[in-house]
Amino acid sequence: MKPSLEQIAQELASRDNFLVMTHMRPDADALGSQLGVGLALEALGKKVTYWSSDTIPDKFFYLPHVDKIISLEGIIETAFDCVVSIDCASFERLGKARHFIKNFRKEPKQSPEPFCINIDHHESNTKFGDINYIDTSSPASGQIAYELLMTAGWIVTKEIATSLYAAISTDTGSFQYSNTTPKTMRVAADLIEKGINVGEINRQIYESFPLRRLLLFKEVFNTVEFIDDGKIGYIQITEKMYADTGAKPEDNENFIDSIRSVESVIVAALFEEEPEGKIRISLRSKDSKIINVNTIAGKFGGGGHPAAAGARPDGKLPEITDAVIAEIRRTLQK
Repeated sequence: MKPSLEQIAQELASRDNFLVMTHMRPDADALGSQLGVGLALEALGKKVTYWSSDTIPDKFFYLPHVDKIISLEGIIETAFDCVVSIDCASFERLGKARHFIKNFRKEPKQSPEPFCINIDHHESNTKFGDINYIDTSSPASGQIAYELLMTAGWIVTKEIATSLYAAISTDTGSFQYSNTTPKTMRVAADLIEKGINVGEINRQIYESFPLRRLLLFKEVFNTVEFIDDGKIGYIQITEKMYADTGAKPEDNENFIDSIRSVESVIVAALFEEEPEGKIRISLRSKDSKIINVNTIAGKFGGGGHPAAAGARPDGKLPEITDAVIAEIRRTLQK
C-alpha cells in the first residue's frame, strides 16, 4: 500500500538527524527538492546533512543555501537517524552515496540503523527505501515536496519557495510540457505568493549561460542526424568536444530539446561519452502514446518517464548509438 504524505511527515518529525540526498548529476528538480525538504527540516530544529555524489554545477548557485550540499566522503563517519532520497529512481543512481547506506546497514556498531525514505515521481523507481512515496502523476519531485510541507503544516519560507519553484519550473519545461497540470499551476502561484523573484529565477535558469556552452553547442550540432523521414533525431557528444571547448557536462542541458522541437521529430536522443567507459543516453518522446522512452531506456539499464528517460550503459559511443536507434526504430514500426 502506498504510504500517505501524513505518514511521511510523521516519520520525519519523529527523527532528529538526517542525510538528505538525490541522484548523481543533479538537475534543478533534484537540488530544489533536496533543499526544500532539508531547509524545512532545519526550521523544525532537526540536524540535516545535504549530500551529492557530484560537485554542484556553477549554474545552480542561485539556489538559496546550495552551498550546504557537500560531496565529501568523510560524512560516512556520521550516524544518521534517517536518510531521505528525493528525485532518485534507483539505488544505483545515488552514485557514491549508495555506499553510505550500504555501510550503515552492514555495520552494527553504527547505531541506530538509518531509516530510508524514498520520495520520487519517476515511473521507473525501484522502491529501494523502507518507505517509498512514488507519485508518477506529479510532474516534478518539487511538487511532491511542496505537498509534503503543506500536509505537515510546516512553514514554506521564501528561500524554500525559491528552491521548489525552480524544481517545478525546470521539470515542466517552464510549464510548457504536457505533464503540467492545474494543480501544478496552483502550486506555482502559491510559491510566487511567498515572495519569490520569478523574473530573477527564470533569468538564472533560462538566460544565464557561459560562453563555453555556445561553443559546445556548435560542436555538438555538427553531429545531428535525422532519420526515418525525420521522426528520429539524435546528437552525440564526445569527451574531445569538452576538451576542445572547455565546456563541462552540465553545459549540454536542454540540447536535446532543440532536436525534440523539430516539427517532424517524434523521438529525440542524445548520446554522451562519460569517463570510465560509460555512455549517457538521454531520450525524449514528443508523444508517449506512440513511443514510451522509459521502456526503451529500461532495455539499457535505465529508466525515467514515458516522455523523458535515460540510461548509462558501458560501451563505445558508435555501438551504443546504433543499438539504441535500432531499438527506437523497431518500436516505432510496431
